[in-house]
Amino acid sequence: MKTVKYLFLIPGLLLPLSAGATLLPTESPVSVVLDFYRLNLQDSSSGGYDQSVKQYVTLTLQKNISDSISCNYDSDDTDQALCDIPRPCKTTENHSACLWGDNWVENDVNYYTKSQDIYDSWVNYRDAHTESQTDEMATVLVTLGNPPDELLPLRVTVINENGHWKINNVALIAQ
Repeated sequence: MKTVKYLFLIPGLLLPLSAGATLLPTESPVSVVLDFYRLNLQDSSSGGYDQSVKQYVTLTLQKNISDSISCNYDSDDTDQALCDIPRPCKTTENHSACLWGDNWVENDVNYYTKSQDIYDSWVNYRDAHTESQTDEMATVLVTLGNPPDELLPLRVTVINENGHWKINNVALIAQ
């Protein structure tokens, strides 16, 4: 009888062991990245772009891109103090980028494609594989397009946020 009266303590003893455990995503990083681009590259009237960003991009990256756009295009809600903060910038052969938080955000191009244009083959053909993965982060190499059309190779970093892979960085792979 005495053992029964202390059984209620066992779940309480196990709780601290599970509190620090990482909730693992059920979807693979590759499937998340491919679905992101499937939605993101849809016709703008479909709402796929907004849905892809809301569903698959970290709030931090969304904010960094938004701040960059706000400062580069002088919108009405521009926080001038934020825009006046000196930040590192660099110029590549195609465009310039500045460091917003932990993200290099290019000016005048779509952050997720590093391009002003969207080619039909990018919409219809996507291939990806995992370059590296831990419980907390994964790097996915994705190629948009199909030969003979222009290919777009990207390195997409996703992080585990509460059991969901979220895009936290996109970089163009030099060809």
